[in-house]
Amino acid sequence: MNRRRFATRLLGTLAAWSGGRGWLAAASDSNPPGQEISWAPMLEFDGNIFVSLLLATAFMKTTDGENVDDSVFGDPNGLAGVVIVAPHAKTKVKVIARGGPLWEGGAFECVLPLKGEKYWVAPRMHFRYDALKAIKARQPFEVSMTLELDGAALGEKKVAGVARPVVECVYGTRISAGFSDKVLGYTFSQFGWLFAAYVDEEHPFVVELVKEALATGVVSVFDGYRSGDPEQTLVQVFALWEALARRGARYRHYMRVTETSKDVFSEPVRALDAISSKPSGTSAEAVVVLASALLRIGLQPFFVIVSERIQLGVDRLDGGKSYVGIDPTYIGVEQPPDSRWPAQLRDSLPGPFQNSPSLAVYGAALADGTDDVVSYARSFGDGDPRLQMIDVRQARVDGIVPFRKMRAVGVSA
Repeated sequence: MNRRRFATRLLGTLAAWSGGRGWLAAASDSNPPGQEISWAPMLEFDGNIFVSLLLATAFMKTTDGENVDDSVFGDPNGLAGVVIVAPHAKTKVKVIARGGPLWEGGAFECVLPLKGEKYWVAPRMHFRYDALKAIKARQPFEVSMTLELDGAALGEKKVAGVARPVVECVYGTRISAGFSDKVLGYTFSQFGWLFAAYVDEEHPFVVELVKEALATGVVSVFDGYRSGDPEQTLVQVFALWEALARRGARYRHYMRVTETSKDVFSEPVRALDAISSKPSGTSAEAVVVLASALLRIGLQPFFVIVSERIQLGVDRLDGGKSYVGIDPTYIGVEQPPDSRWPAQLRDSLPGPFQNSPSLAVYGAALADGTDDVVSYARSFGDGDPRLQMIDVRQARVDGIVPFRKMRAVGVSA
């Protein structure tokens, strides 16, 4: 399964990795004077390579040519390739990528069927995962490509890019000018499922947080969905919320467009080791922590992306699609707005918590988050990276495991 098809299956939209190549960064050099062949090396994501995406999908097996668009040749997950306009029907091309510090070189040969059509040809580049893991800050790089056409060498060109460390999570793209004439009507691609790689239900910090949640006295046991009571589900989430609040954690929304491209969306997410020593951070990090704990106690968490916000989603019934949203930026708020949720939960809580300020805060977070889930429910499958609802448990089933477990590629995050 390749990343494009994985994204399509997981998110339910054909927009994901459609082969439209709309987020490409082209080489700055132009063709030599008199050169009739139009070609240039290009990079996905407007020149940004996200280590998080490469590591999270490292185990996916693909076959060259297994593409979802007839204008794409070579590695279906290729992040670097050549865009060429075929000078005649059945043009034979060979693209060679030179090796670099982050990858081994590769080559791909194919026949371009139609004259005047634009094609993307991506040789398979075997990434050096130890080198990727070692990247701790944004690192510039160059990819060098050579092209042979009908057996004749057309020279070598380079394209510059930036490798981004694992703490940067790409969650979506939208079409830019690079290949916009080949998008086949699809405008966006979603990668929100990548957040699931930061979730780790077996991390020592998560184990400790679950113990602290039990110590609050909100619940005497975490029973997942066994009670069949949707209110009991929310009480269990409240216990974890209370434990995190007692650690003094505070969160803020921090979604942004990647600074070098208006078409690539990314979010900083620290590893759980770093979060455990300083739990305050972005709302995405709060959801990583809470989702990890919810998986551990047997509940079904979601990442909910709405415009400029990342929030926690929870199914109150196992597979019941009884979704609520919870805005983690309310943790630590002293004067929350009124909502109906505290009254709805009060009878399910022990006496000391029935009129507690923390319950009022939790209720306000439920009210705001659930309003977003309900309001945008029909838009989550449209492909817009700014509107996503990602089932973490399903992402596990589909092969997205915690970075810490990726021993086969030497990853520890």
